[in-house]
Amino acid sequence: MRILAKSIALAILTTTPILAATTTTSPLHSVHTKWEEHKADRALDHLSQSGQYAMVDILQAKHILDSGESASALPLLLRASKRLVAAGNDRQKFIAAESDLHPVPQHPASSSHTPIIEKTAWIPVGGEFIVGEELAPEKKTAIATANSQLKSGQRQEVVETMKVVGEDTDFIVALAPLAQTQKAINQAIALAKSNKSQEASQVIDHVMDSLVFISDNDVETIIPTSKHASTPHKK
Repeated sequence: MRILAKSIALAILTTTPILAATTTTSPLHSVHTKWEEHKADRALDHLSQSGQYAMVDILQAKHILDSGESASALPLLLRASKRLVAAGNDRQKFIAAESDLHPVPQHPASSSHTPIIEKTAWIPVGGEFIVGEELAPEKKTAIATANSQLKSGQRQEVVETMKVVGEDTDFIVALAPLAQTQKAINQAIALAKSNKSQEASQVIDHVMDSLVFISDNDVETIIPTSKHASTPHKK
């Protein structure tokens, strides 16, 4: 089950699209196109760039640790730690109890997931577009292109590419508990320094297990965007 959960997490963190039902072109197509452009822009605005890059470093470090190369994984873990600190200063960070979040049925929590009882800081570290099941070839190509652009950090290009899709889409956001993730990565760093690659990799498994996946529709109510830049839940 843990392998399955890690595969699901990896799919979302690399923004691989999932396909669901589509509609045909109508006189309102141009209106839909503008709306999808707006939705894609807002969805991407919910992600923490520092958090995204930190998770990429963490996943790459795990791959290296699984090969028994602790020394090679260490720079990635150290960089991930710095990026998590930066993510803690991003406006996309928010405070919430896990019980107030609503995981999507497409991506349930790992069987090894331990819910966090108290309120904690969360950072959005990845996303996944959900679109139509039967799309025209050019739209499938557009989604694949947008996926590649998102991995490369080409936000504006993603927004432009999503115009081609012009269908109703949803966006799933992967949330990581900040303090717990930082603690785990610091532990993985210490283990890697001691050349304990297997133990360090297992710690990263716990990071993957801690992720919670919610719909962008729910994110709208708890994460500010550039259009609503106030910082919520500050004490």
